[in-house]
Amino acid sequence: MDDIPIIYLNGVTSAGKTTLAKGLQHEIEAVILHVGIDAFIEMLPEAVQNDRQLYVENFSKFESGFHASIAALVAQSNNVVVDHVMSPEGLDAAIGIFSGLDVLFVGVHCSLEELERREVERGDRRIGQAREQLEKIHKNAIYDIEIDTSALSPELCVQQIVDYVRCGGKPIAFDRMRQQRDTPNRGARSGSN
Repeated sequence: MDDIPIIYLNGVTSAGKTTLAKGLQHEIEAVILHVGIDAFIEMLPEAVQNDRQLYVENFSKFESGFHASIAALVAQSNNVVVDHVMSPEGLDAAIGIFSGLDVLFVGVHCSLEELERREVERGDRRIGQAREQLEKIHKNAIYDIEIDTSALSPELCVQQIVDYVRCGGKPIAFDRMRQQRDTPNRGARSGSN
């Protein structure tokens, strides 16, 4: 597992990313840090956390700092499992920030019905938040592996990720997205003959 320093779990709130991150920490023999966006959100002043407009106005630079801190951890030889609800804009920034790093990008999916059930059960999420995020979070994302936490237990989802790595699966999603982003007029050429 040492050859893939970043395992990045991306999915909507209540999809089970934190449970998967803790499961990966337990399953992976190397020391792996769990870096979750929720811990970073708690660093914000309460006034910003509770004011939607202030939160949105500050989120871009906050998210870039989150990604830069992950790169800094890896630069000091740490292995990291990331737990985030990444915006499409954040994905574009992360592609640049993680240039030269191996990132296993994992799409964490869950049915809307199950997400809504979990939101109610947890009681610490705004009802409807997962539904709002569902349309945006996976937009333009290419994943190395995708899992569905409403179809499989957390243990089986963790095992799928671990098996992918142990069977020689290489992280190529970020390279592919970077290549797409950096290819000028990609759309214009594909439509012309």
